Amino acid sequence: MTAEEHAAAIAEAKAEKKQAKREFGWLKRLLCSHPRIDFVRNIYGDEIILRGMKRSEWKCAKCGATVLRDELEKLD
Repeated sequence: MTAEEHAAAIAEAKAEKKQAKREFGWLKRLLCSHPRIDFVRNIYGDEIILRGMKRSEWKCAKCGATVLRDELEKLD
């Protein structure tokens, strides 16, 4: 096996691993209890209605899921 073939095989294996993560990412987000979430932004105006009356958007640091909350994040 030449160096080029070896590099191509490694790249293909990485792509397959990335695809497998992407396919099961929804399951990881579903089963995660979202232990630590980071603030993304507050929601204003008509978007509140579109987001189901939620006022702020958060992102789980563990699984990457978007979490919507009823209360606004207090900005200093």
